[in-house]
Amino acid sequence: MIPPKKILMAAQLTSNIEALRLFFTEDIYLISNDVNAAPPVVQETVNIEERPELNNVIPVKETSTLVPNYRFLGENARKVLILVNDANNPVSSEVGTALLWKIVTAIKLTPKDCAVLNYQHHQGVSFDELTAYFQPQLLLSFGIAPGTMGLPQQQTELIGQQGSVKTIFSSELDALEVDIPIKKALWKNLQQLTLS
Repeated sequence: MIPPKKILMAAQLTSNIEALRLFFTEDIYLISNDVNAAPPVVQETVNIEERPELNNVIPVKETSTLVPNYRFLGENARKVLILVNDANNPVSSEVGTALLWKIVTAIKLTPKDCAVLNYQHHQGVSFDELTAYFQPQLLLSFGIAPGTMGLPQQQTELIGQQGSVKTIFSSELDALEVDIPIKKALWKNLQQLTLS
């Protein structure tokens, strides 16, 4: 009788090339244990099509193409990226979340039109990385300063431009809810937005 451990191990083995490519994405180096051995000779890359006997060998990838794992709400149908900054909630408190949806509705958008990303869960991500992934025409940022994402400073509540992306930076949603003058200034500028 085969011990249960060996059965489990056999069930986990695969020789499927596509499955193995998911696990072996880094360069592999051969290191000799012999201290006096000559340094390894670097060889040219072999084209698999020219060597049929290598067809079963998994080629080493030159670069890794990892897709970022952003957790966001909405479908980003109209390419509007909304950044929030709340360590305790998915978006904000009940009051802050209600304010956000009022703002979204006021500029004639729906939650489906936007991607709402809590920057607390993605700290260190740059503006360029976000725009490469979400391709926004508009970025609304609540509680994240432009410098945090590698952008030059921008006056809050005003419409700015970073490349092809319109940007508006404002206070965190909870603070914005109770600051009537800032909320009015933001609303004045939001009314000037034109989205395609």
